[in-house]
Amino acid sequence: MLYSLPMPGSGPFRIGELSRRSGVSPELLRAWERRYGLLSPTRSKGGLRLYSSDDLERVRSMQRFLAEGMAAAEAATLVGGAAPLPDDPLLDPANAIA
Repeated sequence: MLYSLPMPGSGPFRIGELSRRSGVSPELLRAWERRYGLLSPTRSKGGLRLYSSDDLERVRSMQRFLAEGMAAAEAATLVGGAAPLPDDPLLDPANAIA
């Protein structure tokens, strides 16, 4: 079956490769993962993040929304990121401006 084989270069990717393919810095990728749950890497035995081709597509979609002027939190919601983590002080409702 031709279609059951993984395509070359379809993952898993380490964060440097995801960064290279997407044009987004590793630091920003980690921030999107932490703040918005945008990425869902598995971990290697050594603890390295391993990203899928689905993660790459989410990053590319995020970039498109941001280029259109959308706020990062809104873009992440549309792309399918999880709810933001509560330990981010910028996302705490107590810090909201009334």
